[in-house]
Amino acid sequence: MQTLWTRTLRTRYSCRCRQCASYSTIVARRAATAVATASRSAAGSRLPALPSSTILYSAIFAVAAVADGHAKQQRRDQWNAAIQNAKDQLKAPHDELGELDEAGEPSANEEQRDTRPLEPDVGHEALDEGSNVSDQGGLDYIDWGGSTLWDDAQEYTMESSTRPPWPVNFGPELVPEHLPPQSIYAPNLSKLQGLRSLWTRRKMQTMNLCTAKMATDLMMEAKLFKLPGTTVPRVPLEQLPPSLHPIAKLDVCQLRDKLFRINQRLHDTKALHRDHQHLIPEFEPVFGSYPSYQQDDAGEFHYKLHRMNKTIFRLFDACAQGEIQLETLIVDVLNKILTCSAPPNITTFNALLLGFMRLKQPRMSNVVIKAMHVTHMRPDEITCSAILRHHIALGQPQHFTRFLDRMLGRGAASTALMLARPNLHPNNFARQVGRVVPHAYDSEKLVQKVFPTPQVFNAVVTGSLKFTGLDRAIDICADLALEGWGLDEAGLALFLGAAAEQKNWEAGSAVWQQMQLLRGMLPAGARLDSRTYLKMLGLCWQCGHEDDFAAVFNEAATVGYRKQALL
Repeated sequence: MQTLWTRTLRTRYSCRCRQCASYSTIVARRAATAVATASRSAAGSRLPALPSSTILYSAIFAVAAVADGHAKQQRRDQWNAAIQNAKDQLKAPHDELGELDEAGEPSANEEQRDTRPLEPDVGHEALDEGSNVSDQGGLDYIDWGGSTLWDDAQEYTMESSTRPPWPVNFGPELVPEHLPPQSIYAPNLSKLQGLRSLWTRRKMQTMNLCTAKMATDLMMEAKLFKLPGTTVPRVPLEQLPPSLHPIAKLDVCQLRDKLFRINQRLHDTKALHRDHQHLIPEFEPVFGSYPSYQQDDAGEFHYKLHRMNKTIFRLFDACAQGEIQLETLIVDVLNKILTCSAPPNITTFNALLLGFMRLKQPRMSNVVIKAMHVTHMRPDEITCSAILRHHIALGQPQHFTRFLDRMLGRGAASTALMLARPNLHPNNFARQVGRVVPHAYDSEKLVQKVFPTPQVFNAVVTGSLKFTGLDRAIDICADLALEGWGLDEAGLALFLGAAAEQKNWEAGSAVWQQMQLLRGMLPAGARLDSRTYLKMLGLCWQCGHEDDFAAVFNEAATVGYRKQALL
């Protein structure tokens, strides 16, 4: 098997500029950590003595599991110092793990490949990420595991005072005050501050235009127009609510002209500097009287928005249960969104995205994702997890990588997920290094990165395992750990399952060592999930490690799992 070290040395990007070349070198060096530390951890493990390749896996998982934002530079130094031991130990005999001489540097002729796609123009049709997907999702899209996300999207909103429990993980200690207000883990004070913030005129006009375009695109996907070659539309005009009549009456030529005008107005609106918003003309609704969103100082619009979102969730539930048809769902949902005077928020988009994923309508999910990108709607953990899993289920590695880059602030200027506050003081910026990065092309702007949470990290792990394989996924997670991302039990279990499928005992046993450390961090009375034990038992069985199988089996029985359920 090709060694993990060889794969680690492969640079991720092929840009030849000095900045990117330095970054590629750093990434290549983040492939291992102190072997001495890993050896001490292995000494106390329940498993027998491990070969050197397992020690290297353990070292990498240790770094992928432990991240402290206040000690990042120290960890980088450890990376560079440990690289000498890690590489030589892969070459050493299995019974010799002593200190060796200095390690060599990556070859100057190491092949560099740029696998990232060209960044699209968000304001135009180039962002259509769904042009190559079918009308119905495949088997993977059916099994996207969104029931938990669907429930969370309804329960954990900015208007709700409830928060999900923070999972035990190897990341930095959670500081709630550092969370953005839209985070599902944000404290109530941060949520209130976010709710009190009113949109600018440019933001409001952008939302009006994007909603009109999204409604048109969804009606096209649902074939609610009178299309060429058909005598009647799928839903007769007289059965549509008045808010949709201006859209449904358009023929193909008129529709193209309308979409062109919407895109042009979007471009003109977004091109204006934030200090010149008074130059934005008074908004004229695109379709008759709708949409026309407003926000009042008293915050009454939040109540209207909350009622609308609850209705949208109920409509998707009814469609999923077969009570209404898809066409009826789309008509009712669009009517609610267009006629409500309150602009959609991230909960609205989560309901649409997850609802269409639940109904196995990937093209409609793409329409929603595109609208979120254009409006720069600030995503929460549910949004990021859903978009990543959407691309995973459809087998879209380029779109997956592109969105991950946006999350990490690596995307092109026009495709950054969110911008930091324009009034962020340089002193505050210095304290937020790691969460805010300079804009690539505009010195006046700062890009805000997605806050690291285990829920989103698990989606990243799932996609990395599917698109890059086990070894490369380990490298990616070790790299992300330096930015504050930490693995929880669910994330480690994903690696454990992948190792079992590939019969990779070295990687799997390294994961199990980290799982044992995490087990010790659980609160009193808590235990590892039964599925975690089943995956480890499967690894032991696949690799013929009978003694380890018995040890894991006895541990699972000791913590309270029935032996019959484990066999």
